[in-house]
Amino acid sequence: MKLKYLILGVLLPVFLGTGCQSLEDTYADYAGDGSIRYLGQCTEVEAVPGWQRIIVSWTNNIDPVISNIKITWSINDVVKDTLLESGITECSIPNLKEDGNYEIAVHSIDENGNESVAAIVYSRPYTEEHEVIRSFTRLITKHFFVGDRLALFFSSWQSGISSATLTYTKVGGEKGMLELDSALVVQKYCLLPERVDPTQPLTLEREGRVENCEDLIVFEPVVFGNDKMYTSDFSTLMETKYGVKEITEDLVQGISHLEVDYSMNSLEDCLNLPSLTKISLGKNRFMEPNEDEEANVWSEFYDLDRTRFVLDVLNEVKGVTVDRYCKHFLPDSILPLPYVTDMGAPELPEFDYLVNDGWELSCTPEDADTTLYDSHLEHLFDGDLTQYWQPETMTSTRSYEIVVDFKEAKTLTGAVVTQKVYAADDFASAALAPGIIRIQVSMDETNWENATYVLENTLGTNRGESTVIHFSEPLEAQYIKFMVDDQLAGSSTYCVSLSEIGLF
Repeated sequence: MKLKYLILGVLLPVFLGTGCQSLEDTYADYAGDGSIRYLGQCTEVEAVPGWQRIIVSWTNNIDPVISNIKITWSINDVVKDTLLESGITECSIPNLKEDGNYEIAVHSIDENGNESVAAIVYSRPYTEEHEVIRSFTRLITKHFFVGDRLALFFSSWQSGISSATLTYTKVGGEKGMLELDSALVVQKYCLLPERVDPTQPLTLEREGRVENCEDLIVFEPVVFGNDKMYTSDFSTLMETKYGVKEITEDLVQGISHLEVDYSMNSLEDCLNLPSLTKISLGKNRFMEPNEDEEANVWSEFYDLDRTRFVLDVLNEVKGVTVDRYCKHFLPDSILPLPYVTDMGAPELPEFDYLVNDGWELSCTPEDADTTLYDSHLEHLFDGDLTQYWQPETMTSTRSYEIVVDFKEAKTLTGAVVTQKVYAADDFASAALAPGIIRIQVSMDETNWENATYVLENTLGTNRGESTVIHFSEPLEAQYIKFMVDDQLAGSSTYCVSLSEIGLF
């Protein structure tokens, strides 16, 4: 600290000794060949992104020798510039189609070409690749050609939209145009009244603005193709029924009657089925409805509004009708509908069941001690629906493998799995119904194969409900294995129960 004060004490007299000598003259004493003249630098430089451009503004320096302003911009080692008159304070840099942050430098220049120190800013223009532009609403999320009619599904309206127009080709070649606005889009769905040529493209043109951009943006037109897209619900349904991983046109062309039994989001994929004439809802839910209807677990469409639109379109355009069993899928609040027929409760078909004539049964994990607790595994194959299999309740979950040894090879085509029969108000038993079962077969109890197209088969979970599971093909097997998991039986206890498994 003493050293610093000493230096200050030495320098202070030197500066004081200069008297009225100018600071510039003082610099000149140390400059060697003479004074260095620095041009006044531009200040308050700002860069605002626009549509494929950047608007740069600045405050000019009052230095009288400044004759021009030079703007330089660069990205990925490509540098461009422009020269402006000295009085200009704003510049629009156009044609910036490459996405990324541009470095922008503003220089003052004198008549000899000398440049001031650059004032540098960075900005990223809005381009086709900008995530804000890419995420700008396309308004139309899905489209379906139903015969020669066009059904549209909309997303939400965005406040920045100035105009949006869908162009299409009518049957006969005349061009058609649909102006989209908030009143139309808020309805979520639309069926065009004209007959539309499905072989010709649909083109959506949009203009609008995004936040912090003053420019009106003319977005790249969106051209919709004719490729069919399917939801995961429908793909799972097709795999379960037909064993297909990929839905082909040949498959959908051959579907005239579609049976849907378990909850799904909507029926929108039915708009892709050109030969469809009938839909059956809950036809294969073989249950004994409770007197207290609130205790029943009905299948449902999670997006009922979407499904209602689909059914209306299918009926109007193709005359498709709907059979609804029990109270599945369509609540009474939207009924009656002229194309929906209430079918009541379906009856379980009759099957030629195999008879347990000395089968060997085993379960893993097995009962710890049947003298203390017996799950009664034999009840699963005794043909008596009033009796059931139910392991002991535990505080941890278990996965069960139930194996049947027929003692000889059998031909199997399917199984009927029936949930426990219990009183309508027995909510504890209701919680034990498994919703999934896995089935495998074997000839040697070593090599197993799935009996169905899918590993997991859905079970109806109502009181005493029977689920018919058809195998992928007739199978020869000496052993069959059923796998189910524990259900949450209480706040921290687990168990599972089934009444019967019939084999045919």
